[in-house]
Amino acid sequence: MEFKLGNRINSGIKNISGLLNKYCGVNICKLDLSYTDKIMLLIKESIINNIPIGINLDTYNCSWIPGRYRRFHDQHVCLVIGIDEKNIYCIDPALNLDVSRLSYFDFMEGCLGCFVYEFKENIKSYNILDLFMKSIYELNNSQTFNNIETFSVEFKNHFDFDLEYEKFEIDPWYVLIDRNLRFIAAGRTLCASFLQLVLEKQNISEILSIKNDLFRASSKWNTIRGFLTKSYYTSFNENIKDKVYDRIVDVINFEVNIFRNLCSIKANNEVYMNDNDKNNSKEDHISSSIEIIKLDLDLFFNNKAFIKAESDIYRADISGTGLFLLYNDILSKKILTIGEMEFRLPKFGDVEFDNISCSGQEIYINEGIYNKIMIMGCSDNGDFIDDLTIRYINEEISRISLAFSDSWRLPKFGETIAWVGVGGKWANNEFTTHTNLQRIFAIEQTINRQELIQAITLPECPNIHIFSISLCQEGEYQDLSEIVL
Repeated sequence: MEFKLGNRINSGIKNISGLLNKYCGVNICKLDLSYTDKIMLLIKESIINNIPIGINLDTYNCSWIPGRYRRFHDQHVCLVIGIDEKNIYCIDPALNLDVSRLSYFDFMEGCLGCFVYEFKENIKSYNILDLFMKSIYELNNSQTFNNIETFSVEFKNHFDFDLEYEKFEIDPWYVLIDRNLRFIAAGRTLCASFLQLVLEKQNISEILSIKNDLFRASSKWNTIRGFLTKSYYTSFNENIKDKVYDRIVDVINFEVNIFRNLCSIKANNEVYMNDNDKNNSKEDHISSSIEIIKLDLDLFFNNKAFIKAESDIYRADISGTGLFLLYNDILSKKILTIGEMEFRLPKFGDVEFDNISCSGQEIYINEGIYNKIMIMGCSDNGDFIDDLTIRYINEEISRISLAFSDSWRLPKFGETIAWVGVGGKWANNEFTTHTNLQRIFAIEQTINRQELIQAITLPECPNIHIFSISLCQEGEYQDLSEIVL
């Protein structure tokens, strides 16, 4: 008897259309139009009136989705925002907010229907705090945490990697455990977005930290998914299974604690900023008297993201699923300056590795007192948050948040865009490129403890990729490891 966990888990997010209608006054109307020429006329009319229109589309005709275009049939949804004499321009919310181009030919061949939006003029007003408290009550009366515990037990006792991932080679989307873990992670992100809305309306000081914890919970679920997905190529074994199980148990405890904090919330407190938010305040500038030390990470590189040409000796595959980034001239520099941040760029192109896929690497540095750390990187297959550990010479440690958005997306965690280009995918051993924008990001964090730092330990999160790290050292501090007598 087949026992697939992927068939039995879901995010529990239902009736989105009904919620949009009730709380936002947006009614989604599916139109029964069987002819694409009629849909085309409706699109033109809607765009003239500056009203976007939704279309159902076969992924076989989505040229911006690498690996599926002209290969696999599946239903997809896009938002049309523009049209000209040759193309339809749309946003694919499953990927990012970039504008994708759909040719008339692909539209005519692949359009499966459309839907329009109706906006109510008189919307009943709701108290956001009442909705917030109602959601806590409903969560308290649900079986969510019991279900997660059941999932952890069944994973430990019954998980069969070969059975769950039997369709992965066709397309990862058809692996239900991967897809549903992605939706579960997205549910935590959606909840964090709701808390942000509450925070904007109500003075509830505890919400900011809970919102950030929900982003971390989302990343924890994505990390579980990442370990499983990458195992398809690196081979799955009992050690990985134990590691994934431990992470499921960890996320259970983490989310139970989030729920306890939600239940203890009281309204009308003063909104505050936590240490990391203070550190990232726009008013905090790098002093002109500091020195930027650019670390040499070459020996730690274990992943290749960029490719110059199909003929490169070493195949780029940032995600483990065939995705790569296409080299451009921006990367020809040895030093990349982004605002007040500076980075030593790796060698790109025909080299074996050009970035670190984080797996707990410990990087020893010249002992010194540093006040900032700058990191250039991105995530693959989701948005990820974890902790970078700083170890001091006295063996004490401190942790700094390391958060990077997916290279497909716009910055989600306040990162600065360091590089923009395009990418592609190896599909059936064929080199294919796409027009979707890809990004690498840069972040800067303050190191509050002014003590001698000995080493930096990266998180165990292979979906986070680091291309460069720099440390800032203020002029008044002397590197005590290099005192000459």
